[in-house]
Formats: sequence, structure tokens, C-alpha cells
Amino acid sequence: MYIETLGIENYRSFPFEKVNFLHPPLEGAGKPWANINLLLGPNGSGKTTLLRAAAIGLMAALMPRFNPRYLIRREGKEQTSDKAQIDLEVRLHEQDGVDLSPGSVLNYRAHIRADRGIYSGATVSGGRVGEQTFEEIYKEEAPSFFMLGYGATRWVPVAGQYDIPKARDQRNHPRYQRVASLFEENFGLMPLDAWIPATRFQNPSLVPKAADLIKALLPSDMPDVTLLEPEDILFEDVDNVSLPLEALSDGYRSYLAWVCDLAYHLAVCCPKEMPFEDLPGVVLIDEIDLYLHPAWQQHVLKKISETLPKLQFILTSHSPLVAGTLPAENIHIMTRDEKGYPKAARLDREIRGLDADQVLTSVFGLESSRTPEFDDQKHRLYRKAAAGDREAALQVLGLHAHGLDAAERD
Repeated sequence: MYIETLGIENYRSFPFEKVNFLHPPLEGAGKPWANINLLLGPNGSGKTTLLRAAAIGLMAALMPRFNPRYLIRREGKEQTSDKAQIDLEVRLHEQDGVDLSPGSVLNYRAHIRADRGIYSGATVSGGRVGEQTFEEIYKEEAPSFFMLGYGATRWVPVAGQYDIPKARDQRNHPRYQRVASLFEENFGLMPLDAWIPATRFQNPSLVPKAADLIKALLPSDMPDVTLLEPEDILFEDVDNVSLPLEALSDGYRSYLAWVCDLAYHLAVCCPKEMPFEDLPGVVLIDEIDLYLHPAWQQHVLKKISETLPKLQFILTSHSPLVAGTLPAENIHIMTRDEKGYPKAARLDREIRGLDADQVLTSVFGLESSRTPEFDDQKHRLYRKAAAGDREAALQVLGLHAHGLDAAERD
């Protein structure tokens, strides 16, 4: 299952929007980056709103009771309507288990009404998909309609303190758990020590598959993962010291949070004989560059695209280093129309390979990547130099060569 089109109406700050996403081909190998979609834009521009809309659109029947008035668009203090809707065009894969030919497009609509909350329906070629069908495809361990979502506050509970049955009881449906961190700031992702010991006992062959996947997704300078018997799950740091996950730095743990959670859900859902990297589905990640060192930001999208080529990724970022790794067709820029309403427009110029300064000024809207104080000082010295002040001209050179503080000391 892949999302081809996301349409929203009166949802949050959007009166209307329609976004087309890239996805891997149903058969054969796709071209590089075919599974990556990146949303760029300032804070409050609607990036996270689109991720959540995609999750609600597919999981509407399984969502907990959200207050609908916060999902229906408002202008000032007034609601513009008593309803909103989310439309998905979903390309089906043979893995999805619907009694339709692979490649069919499923039209899935989520209704949000002030008086009824969220509910949904699905059609294909003018006909309705029966409720019994969806009971089957939404079973917890079914590989059909595989979707994961990771919010910007993703975290992993302390080792030994995650109770899987209790966590399930606290959420409406196990499928919702897979996207819950997009909606709940305090939602803990699945820690390795909560499932590796049981998996090692129940299905030993899954453990090395999960370990290999985690290793493949780690940046080259990140600690290696070692799964030790019988229950110790340790990471080897740069000094070859074995440490538990909670002893690693925040940057390592933030990245490993969704990587290890992804490995868990693939282990649960992937058919027994299928390699993890062959399972199709959708992964939504808010702020993919969260806590990542600039060196990792330059490689993270390539890493996930090549390691999991059958998963469709829809991601957000504020990083020019992340954006500069992608072709223009993989990037959507969040803008505002003449009425001030948010829009998602595909990037109209190539930026792949440009340096961070060029990306910041051409895509992120910055006039300069320098501090405002630097630009003020530079313009002041330029004016003096243009008036014949030779000392000011020399200070301009020092400003560019040594920075603001050094130039002021000189």
C-alpha cells in the first residue's frame, strides 16, 4: 500500500489542498529516491498537519476520540464549517489482502464532524469496500496497510519498564499505536528489551533479521548494535565499550528510537519468508533531522531509501543539509497563497549538491546565513568604504575572514 494523493478540506489551517507523493513501483526496482518525500517549511506552515492527515485518513476507523473542533478549520475564534474531510488515493499492493487486483487505487475518505467525531469509508471503482474486508486487513499482525508514524517528541521508555499488554490496553487499537507518537507527546516507542527476549524465544530467526536491519540503518560513525544472550541488548560505542540504550547520548537514542521501533513492527507484520526490506507500506517521520549531527544529516535519507526501498517515506525537516541531498521532485515546499492559506508546492528548482548557504537562501527564504549583527556591520562598513574610508575597506576583509567578534577586536 502506498499513498498516491492526499487531499484535505477544512482540515486544521487548510481550506483545501491536494498533494501527490512519490512511491516505489509495485514491481521491480525503482529509480533512486523513488520512496522519499520531504516536506520543508517554517514552523506552523502545515508540515506536521499533513503527516497527521495521512495517518487519520488511513486509520480513521481506529483512532481514539479526538475533540473534532480542533481538527476543523477555524478563522480567528470561529469555525468556518461544521465538518472537514481527508481523502486518500491509495495504490494497493498484493500484500494488502483486499479482494482487488494489485495496483488498484482505493479511495479512502475520513469524515470529521463537530457532532460525530471521526468516521470513514472506502470505495474503489465506484463500489464500497465491505466492513468485513477491513476487519481482516486491519488485524494487528497482518502485513496489509502497513503504516508507521513518528512524531517530533519520540522517545523510548527506560529499559525493563515497558509493559506490552498494558500499553496495548491503554490504546484503542494496536494499529493506532504505530502512529500514536504523531498525536501524543508522551507516547513511548517500543524498546528493544521489551520484545527481543520474547522474540528470541518464540521465533529465534527474527532476531538476527532485526539486528541486521538496525545495523544497516545506523550511520557509519554510530555505535554498532550487539544483541547478547540471554537478554542483554547493548550498543558498542566509539571506544568499544558496550552500553545499554539508555546510556547512549540523546542524539543516538532519538535516532535509534524510531529505528528499533520500526524493526519491531516489521518483525511482527512481515510474512515469515519475506525479507524486511521487501514489505511495502508507509512511514511518516516528523523532523527526520531531530538531534542528528550535520554529518548524519547528509546521509540519513540515502541510508533509509536504500535500506528499505519498498517503504514509502513522507518526512519533514528544517535542515538544508537534508534537503540538499534530494532531487527537486522529492521535495514539497510549504508556502502561503494570496489569501494567506497554507499550500504545499513541489520544488521548482534543483538544489541537490548545493551547499547549505545556497539552500538556505534559495529555498528556506533567508536573505543570508550570517547573523543579523554581521549583516548590519557589513553594510555599515560597506557604506564607509564606498565613501572612501580605506580603514573600513580593510575591516570588511577582516569581517569576512575572521568573523564578527574578531573583526571588532581588530
